Amino acid sequence: MRDAEHARNERERPPCKRQLVEIPLVVRTFTRFDRQELARSVSHHYDLVEAIDGRNADWAVAVMRAHIHAGRQVMLRTSAGGDDEFSSK
Repeated sequence: MRDAEHARNERERPPCKRQLVEIPLVVRTFTRFDRQELARSVSHHYDLVEAIDGRNADWAVAVMRAHIHAGRQVMLRTSAGGDDEFSSK
């Protein structure tokens, strides 16, 4: 019975809560940003909020993809020899 209840709760949970990035990864990436990268990241967040407020899914997806790719580049740039967690994707 618990498994069925868990599955039902998972289906009812909004997709964004199921797909959140692990907090340690976010913190690890954030600590490696220089000023320009931090400014870009903040700008992405503002753009994402604006896209969501405007109910523009295409824009929100594009901003989120750019945000993820920019963060990945920071991790690749700052990892000694390229961290497998990032270089294999």
